[in-house]
Amino acid sequence: MVSITCLKINHFLYFDFQLVNMKVEDIVLLARMGVIDRAIEEIHKLKDPLERVIALSRVGETIKDENLLEDALYIVKRSIKDVGDKVFGYSEIGVAYSRLGNRESALECFKNALKLLGRLEDYEAGIVGMSLGAKLALAGFYEISLDVFDFVFDSIIELEIDVLEKTDLIMKLGEVLEDVGDTLPSMEALKFYERAYYIFENLRMGERARTIEKKMEVARTLRISGFPEVRKLALEGQFRDVLNILERLTGGKRIIGILELSLWAKKIESHERFKLSDVALEELKTVDISDEEKVEVVKLLSRLELFESAFDIAREISNGKARDEALYNLAKELINAGEREFASKVISLIESQDLKEVLAREMR
Repeated sequence: MVSITCLKINHFLYFDFQLVNMKVEDIVLLARMGVIDRAIEEIHKLKDPLERVIALSRVGETIKDENLLEDALYIVKRSIKDVGDKVFGYSEIGVAYSRLGNRESALECFKNALKLLGRLEDYEAGIVGMSLGAKLALAGFYEISLDVFDFVFDSIIELEIDVLEKTDLIMKLGEVLEDVGDTLPSMEALKFYERAYYIFENLRMGERARTIEKKMEVARTLRISGFPEVRKLALEGQFRDVLNILERLTGGKRIIGILELSLWAKKIESHERFKLSDVALEELKTVDISDEEKVEVVKLLSRLELFESAFDIAREISNGKARDEALYNLAKELINAGEREFASKVISLIESQDLKEVLAREMR
């Protein structure tokens, strides 16, 4: 039996989906192996309605059958009485709908879960809300997820409980926020990391806060290439493994991704930066990239202090406004590096008088 009590013991039960017992996991495995009829038969044998909802949702997602998700919804509406379990059931189905591309049905499920969340007392709302916030993020509803996490934080703060217990709940919230960030692309992950950092910093958990700060720095650097598994490997300095993952990117995005990795390697003073930038420059010779991508490439090459390469690419940009932007970014890095003569040469090619004036002030 799955219950809210499980969450009070360990929030990872909800977020990592570990509350599913082996029976349900075995059923999902059957579906993945293509033994669909047997999987459905085993679902009907489950006695606990929430377990049936979880199994139907995950098998439905696995075999891409929304009829099973409709069956799961029926169970949530008719058979589950506990409000917290209903919230979990709706959110589980919402994630499945989202992964099948049915955003409308997913959002409807989460709306039902949010309505029910408001019926819970502060303590239970805080606990269940951690799960719901995580599920919303996994389903791609990032802003709603952040709102739920803010609600959870406020609920915990309002609780009239022992200070140590309240601190423990806030710490668990920070852990969930960090875990959610670890599963998302860089730009989305940053918002969750920032909230987690705020919590651990204010709890005076310096080491934990520094860990998240490092994750934030990686996410800000790897904006295009910042898949969760890429960031993890980059943090560990395993750049060669990362290159294999970046095969999923093509054209200009792949080149930008490799240069982002090179920039991170530079920040951590790894010699891999040179190999990575060489790979990117070599691929640039055979790939046709857009003006917008060239602007980003120039910016990254400039930050890597590969000024000549950046200058050559900037001059190739056909769109005047984009070319000015690229030259402006290059000139700023040259000024910061003390390359004033080269910077003057770059500035002379900029057409925008406004940008020239900004750079002229920085040259003084």
